[in-house]
Amino acid sequence: MTIPTFFSCFFAVICSLTSFAQDYTGVWEGEFATDMIPRLGRRTFFMHMELKVEGKHISGMFYNKSSEAHDLKHVVYRISGELSTKNKAIFRLTNSGVIDDNLPQGVADVFLDFFCNYYSNDSTEIIHGIWYPNGQTSPRSDGAGGPFLVKRISKKLSSAGKETFDYDFKKANPTKQLEEMNTVEVQKNYWQRNDTLIQTIISPVNQVSLLLYDNAIIDGDIISLYVNDSLVLSKKRLSTNPITYNLILEPNKHYKISLFAENLGSIPPNTAYMFIGFSKREGKDIYLSCDENQNVSVVIKLKDL
Repeated sequence: MTIPTFFSCFFAVICSLTSFAQDYTGVWEGEFATDMIPRLGRRTFFMHMELKVEGKHISGMFYNKSSEAHDLKHVVYRISGELSTKNKAIFRLTNSGVIDDNLPQGVADVFLDFFCNYYSNDSTEIIHGIWYPNGQTSPRSDGAGGPFLVKRISKKLSSAGKETFDYDFKKANPTKQLEEMNTVEVQKNYWQRNDTLIQTIISPVNQVSLLLYDNAIIDGDIISLYVNDSLVLSKKRLSTNPITYNLILEPNKHYKISLFAENLGSIPPNTAYMFIGFSKREGKDIYLSCDENQNVSVVIKLKDL
């Protein structure tokens, strides 16, 4: 299997999710992708990450390289972050500085943040998610930004005590490691799924409330909610009681509200009823349906005055 097809193979939900008391210390390896402009397409790189957890704090490093050049690291970044006490399976790692740069001047300053999700089953541990470029909260117009996925290959750092966590890439076999990872099935993340825009709504007021319910039969549907591609509600179970998110609208701006299916419940697909409230009595009814391959979205914008 070729490296560019790696992400397309991760399409099903992994068997179990571990959310608490997780120590991510160790070596993680996998793939880092950049969704470049259409004429270039997706570019993929081998990724090496080492993390050290001390209490709630995570520190470490990562670098990428071409799978053909085992001894050439592109850029080595220092990264850090904090674990949440509520859900340690979702966390953010931030660029803390460049340790080493082997690329042309200015190229290194692209990476900014990893938004990470942790999954595990009986034999494999994986961190996957989205990376964002410098100064942005979504991939740039040229496609800089995209998905990454790494598998834990060791619970020990390769060079304990060294700030850079140096690693001998000549001993690594990226192609073999990636092929082994292809035997694991992981849920497609937000960016890997297709997106269907079903409606554009004009709001007469600048403050709206989004109320989300399970539609029809209550069957255990769990969703996450994104606004303009940023996560605002994570892993919420739909029921007859509303899940509420309040949104302030600014003039001349669009707000894309996207529903992400965390599961399909007992009766596929994942369905939701959303009431977009302009006041206590006035609003808009929307019926949403999504699955493991498809997000569903509506756009809200403020009425021109």
